[in-house]
Amino acid sequence: MLGDTILDKLRLNYAKKEVSQELRETSSTHLKELFPTATVNSKAGNIQSTFNPAKLIDSERGNDNGHNLQMIPENRLAHALRSSFPEQIREGVSVSIMHIAEDYIVKNPVEDYIGMLSNIDNPCITGTTVESNVSISLYLHFVQDFESEEIPHFRLKFYDKGAEYCKRHNSPICKLYEPITEKEIKLLGDSYDPDSHSIDMSKVNMLRIELELVQKDKLTPVIKRLDSTADKFTLSMMLMALDNNSLYKVLREVFHEKLRKYVFTAYDTLDHVAEENNLSNISKNAYKLQLEDGNSKHFTNLMTELGYKDSVTTMNRLVRKIIPDSKLYSELYSAIFSNDNTVITEETTEELVATTPDSTAVDSTARNIVSKENIASHDLNDSVLKGFILVYEVLIFDDS
Repeated sequence: MLGDTILDKLRLNYAKKEVSQELRETSSTHLKELFPTATVNSKAGNIQSTFNPAKLIDSERGNDNGHNLQMIPENRLAHALRSSFPEQIREGVSVSIMHIAEDYIVKNPVEDYIGMLSNIDNPCITGTTVESNVSISLYLHFVQDFESEEIPHFRLKFYDKGAEYCKRHNSPICKLYEPITEKEIKLLGDSYDPDSHSIDMSKVNMLRIELELVQKDKLTPVIKRLDSTADKFTLSMMLMALDNNSLYKVLREVFHEKLRKYVFTAYDTLDHVAEENNLSNISKNAYKLQLEDGNSKHFTNLMTELGYKDSVTTMNRLVRKIIPDSKLYSELYSAIFSNDNTVITEETTEELVATTPDSTAVDSTARNIVSKENIASHDLNDSVLKGFILVYEVLIFDDS
């Protein structure tokens, strides 16, 4: 349950004209019997079946499907899908939407972590916080064309699952369907009642992270891991992966890859980065100030106007590799990736920013004196000017 990858939403499509009305009705009936919250609609010549695989009703769960905290075993999902989509139409069914989620118990209120995550500086994503009367959520969008008004096909969502559950069900008590581990029991503490096999969701700090993948271009990482020769995500491909007990593993890999690339980009220490890139002590202090500031935009804008864009690019690239001095970040990073076998490399973050061939460009440019006239020509507030002087002018007096 905790830290497990959950397939939280699935949309399957097939061409309406290629399937008889009788088969369509049979498929819809079986799907809604197994997933009562499922919807089946006709749109643009396609039949769209949308449901939450975590909310399966079967002989082992009974008639209660009130939450999506526990994912069903892969063999049971495969059986449900085969029952809902007869063999005659199965080959023509493809996946168009997937939501992947994971839940984590954290030490502090969930809103503290959302506040920390909303301050992560990344030029490739835009963040929006949404407040309600019970909690705050963070949405991170990734759109290649920032001027496009189209709905982004990639979104990460962070929110308080405990608060969301209590509001949705008007009760904090969540009865579990599947067994949980000793580790999970320990993490849940006194919120877990072993007699009723339930959790008091008002007593837990549970952060949910949800990745929404929409349409083929964002589903490609899943497709290529399952079949490198495939050009679309078919139901047959999904069933084969479920039969091999490999689908959830692939979803986890994609989920963590996106988190590493766009959110948890920092994975190294300041000392190691300084040693690896031959940074002087003064330069290390400059990087430390940049990390503490947490926002590179004013430095980037100013230095770009002054002709030092490449130097700022290098600095920002290196700063993103350095783990911030944040207990919240370290705790969450450890919780998510502690059992992850993926090795962090430079390539993990290469899509975020352009790199420059000279890794010491910041040092060399910092030794060039920027005139007071140039600085004075910019409309700078006190904090920006102080930051500029600390990070760029102080570097003139190098102690290397």
